[in-house]
Amino acid sequence: LSSVMVADGSFDPFRHIVVSVANVICGMCFGRRYGHEDQELVSLVNLSDEFGKVVGSGNLADFIPLLRFLPNATMKRFMAINERFVTFVQKIVTDHYNTYDKDNIRDITDSLIDHCEDRKLDENSNIQMSDEKVVGIVNDLFGAGFDTVSTALSWSVMYLVAHPEMQERLHQEIKDKVGLSRSPVLADRNNLPVLEAFIFEIFRHSSFLPFTIPHCATKDTSLDGYFIPKDTCVFINQWQINHDP
Repeated sequence: LSSVMVADGSFDPFRHIVVSVANVICGMCFGRRYGHEDQELVSLVNLSDEFGKVVGSGNLADFIPLLRFLPNATMKRFMAINERFVTFVQKIVTDHYNTYDKDNIRDITDSLIDHCEDRKLDENSNIQMSDEKVVGIVNDLFGAGFDTVSTALSWSVMYLVAHPEMQERLHQEIKDKVGLSRSPVLADRNNLPVLEAFIFEIFRHSSFLPFTIPHCATKDTSLDGYFIPKDTCVFINQWQINHDP
């Protein structure tokens, strides 16, 4: 960002935020980081953009289940994008299996493989983790951590630009409680109440995920007097909850 900020005119930080977040997630899950112009990373970011557009367009079959038996272009695109994501993760997990060293755990993927191998060797274990499940877990971690974090950070930047007085207040709190010689860490959390309140308020006010993804009732249940049968598709209106005084 430093190199972009010295240039004349305005710029959109979103792309830089997305690439940075993707690198952090890749570092945690795969133990590798990419250059900002790396084609593999760029294609992954573009794939995430496609996924967001497809999911954002909605799926009528979530509300009218009978429609799932009819041709559905949106669902086809969703399945194709998801397959490309899984293929990307599968390749990296396979590489990790081939280079796995029990005495050198490099990242989350290695930790899952290590857990999987230990379970295979434990004859008394009732819970086994398949190789396919390792891919699924890594895919979920990567997918969930990538898009939501970059979106939250982008909203944070927008709010700070719109409210410079809050930007100054947060800067002063960090300066007084942490100093400017280092970055804040998790251990500083209790000493930064304004920053924590700002983060929570960003989540509430922006409600950047107004509806949750579809969930399913695992058994017959009731909520506030409403009967919800097993297998009912359930959405949570997070925007309404967050803006209900």
